[in-house]
Amino acid sequence: MNSTSVIPRSQYPNVLSMMVKTVLDIADFFRLFAFHLYLYVEYVCRRIFFSKPKSLDGEVILVTGSGRGIGRYISLELATTGATVVCWSKSPGPNEEVAKEIRKRGGKAFAYSVDVSNRLAVATAAELVRRDVGDPTIVINNAGLMNISSFVSQSDKEIESMFSVNVLSNFWVIKEFLPSMLAKNHGHLVSVCSASGILPTRNIAAYSSTKHAVHGLHDALRDEIRILKSNVKITVAYPFYCSTEMLSDGIPHTRFPMLFPIDPPEIVAKNIVYGVRKELEYIYTPRLVGWLAMFSWYINYTNFA
Repeated sequence: MNSTSVIPRSQYPNVLSMMVKTVLDIADFFRLFAFHLYLYVEYVCRRIFFSKPKSLDGEVILVTGSGRGIGRYISLELATTGATVVCWSKSPGPNEEVAKEIRKRGGKAFAYSVDVSNRLAVATAAELVRRDVGDPTIVINNAGLMNISSFVSQSDKEIESMFSVNVLSNFWVIKEFLPSMLAKNHGHLVSVCSASGILPTRNIAAYSSTKHAVHGLHDALRDEIRILKSNVKITVAYPFYCSTEMLSDGIPHTRFPMLFPIDPPEIVAKNIVYGVRKELEYIYTPRLVGWLAMFSWYINYTNFA
């Protein structure tokens, strides 16, 4: 026997330790795989086949960016649910109109003029909401900015504004209201992200980056809440292009417009509210966005592997 193939006795503990570690790593991999398989099966059974949409009666629902676009129609969609709708918008006039329309439809509404990109403004408005209405039990972060242009032509101010409104506002709002949800073991965080948060495209590099950040924030936060064994839910919506003022400069890019129609904000809002009532973790509008994102992830993963 070749002496070079014999392992010295002095190295036996190290080799044994490596073997044990390898076995434990393999076992941990299969345990993790089985756990995720269970989660997917449980999700399909409970959320799609057997669950009924939950009632929103008595909930206090805060909607940011409620004065225009998708936020406006989300707020109006909530008017007849029995919930109290708290409208936050930087535009006081349109925001008051939304609140009046909610009351006209028989709902309860409070309107506040808030710049959600400003941390102190969010803290001040949050204190007013707690005083006037109580702790929100559902928070829908919808406020957003989009500038459509090539990356090199975007100004520093435009990029900073998008990150302040699209990303940092989520942090400021969530930090204000999540603690009370965790304390009560009841609540729901919702974010209107974008299909560009999982499917980046040309002419909206900065905007797509902000939505990737929102996607990452909520996925990480969801895992933190799961570890706490809390009943607080998280829902993230990924609408495709929507016919709001954001598209006044045109459409960034789409190769298959027949497969990805530009929906009106009323349809997107209705899908989001229904998804919240079903407690879906992800909402894709249209649904093909979700399948395409999964396919894109698979291609990138296999190329990397």
